[in-house]
Amino acid sequence: MIFLFYVWECAEVVTLSYQINELREEVILLENKNRLLKARLYSQTNIANLDKIAREERGMVFPQNGNIQFLKVDLKESRVLSN
Repeated sequence: MIFLFYVWECAEVVTLSYQINELREEVILLENKNRLLKARLYSQTNIANLDKIAREERGMVFPQNGNIQFLKVDLKESRVLSN
């Protein structure tokens, strides 16, 4: 009986060791994916890159002085007034 318990215990240890190794590999893969996503997020939110995307891909330009309109915000009445 003791021998069977010992064999079962060894089998459990081996099984758990495999599971631990698989989980460690999964953690490494997820950490790498996280780094990749952070790098992609940084490149997409980088001001220089945003400016490049706006100009080249979206055809945006800086407004001329005559095209700028300032708004006056009246916080007491919670409305926006145009000048």
